[in-house]
Amino acid sequence: CALPILNTLTRNVLGYSGLIPFFVLTLLLLLSQGAYNSIYLTAFCGYSAIIISFIAGSFWGQVVHLDAVNKAVLLILSNVISLLAWAGFLLVSSNFLITGFLFLLALFISLYWIEKHLLLPFISTSKHKATPSYLRLRRQLTLMVCSCHVFILIHLLNMRFSV
Repeated sequence: CALPILNTLTRNVLGYSGLIPFFVLTLLLLLSQGAYNSIYLTAFCGYSAIIISFIAGSFWGQVVHLDAVNKAVLLILSNVISLLAWAGFLLVSSNFLITGFLFLLALFISLYWIEKHLLLPFISTSKHKATPSYLRLRRQLTLMVCSCHVFILIHLLNMRFSV
């Protein structure tokens, strides 16, 4: 039965590949010395908002066909988080850089918490089991994405206070 192994491999490759824009844009921003900072910041935050919306939207596919008490809560949270990601992007685009980055960082942390404490226990009681390897992958990806946000926040604070 090679299908579960193939699915796990595909999930891992896609998950880690999704980190590439975060890493590249973080490096470009840290090394650019101001030349293209606004372009890199906008690209980074736009990608953050897209990934947040993607993860939040995946809640729908995981719960829409199941019966549970917190199903409506998860579906509403999915929409609210996507709208908040857009708001975070708008904050950064409106030059509220620190606030916008903190906002997006908080959303990534919130998504992980929601998935671990609200979504996965709900799914684990159904015929669709959440595996420990999936939660480990999500934790690793979240930590790496949040680290990129923190590096950029530190960079922004250094730029702000070095003037």
